[in-house]
Amino acid sequence: MTQRLPLTGAALDAVSNADHPNHAIACAAAVINPATGQAVTYAATFEAWMDAVDRHLVTQIGLTHQCLTDMTWRDWYDADLSPAEAAGLAIDTERADMGAFAALLGD
Repeated sequence: MTQRLPLTGAALDAVSNADHPNHAIACAAAVINPATGQAVTYAATFEAWMDAVDRHLVTQIGLTHQCLTDMTWRDWYDADLSPAEAAGLAIDTERADMGAFAALLGD
């Protein structure tokens, strides 16, 4: 079980939304990874987590989650995947699906 702790001060500043530099993500939380003992920062609400996922997706492929096929976003959030991990998994899934589609077309 992960332990969620409120962020304050510099830790909260570290999760500031780059698109809105004057607006820190107030619902951020620190999670202690039991395997490593290190703090992992992510959004404490599903909506804020999805916003972070979208920022990763836009940075990497120029699209938001709404442009991709349906993924199990809520399951990934509940499984404590970071937004970066979820974005990477979505991109990998999308690439695999497109590869299978291209194979059907004979490319």
